[in-house]
Amino acid sequence: MGPSGVFSAHVIVGTFIAEKRHFAPGVFPNITSTGKWRDVGHYSQVVWPETQELGCAVGRNDTNEFWVCRYWPAGNKYGVDLKPAQQSEIAR
Repeated sequence: MGPSGVFSAHVIVGTFIAEKRHFAPGVFPNITSTGKWRDVGHYSQVVWPETQELGCAVGRNDTNEFWVCRYWPAGNKYGVDLKPAQQSEIAR
């Protein structure tokens, strides 16, 4: 959620990629230097080996925007080893 008209899909996905700074290779959900996988949850989904599509939609009211993004197929599956060698080109 944020002020209306401030964000674009490019900015939103850029924030996902910026989560890389907290990423640590490992077995999901132990993939973060902060100890909280939600700090890298968008990034890990973008680089998830099976992720093929990302779609986002935005809803607006007079003052705010609400972004919802979905990945296909879904990732961030418990017990799966996520290593840098598996990262997609967009997230390097």
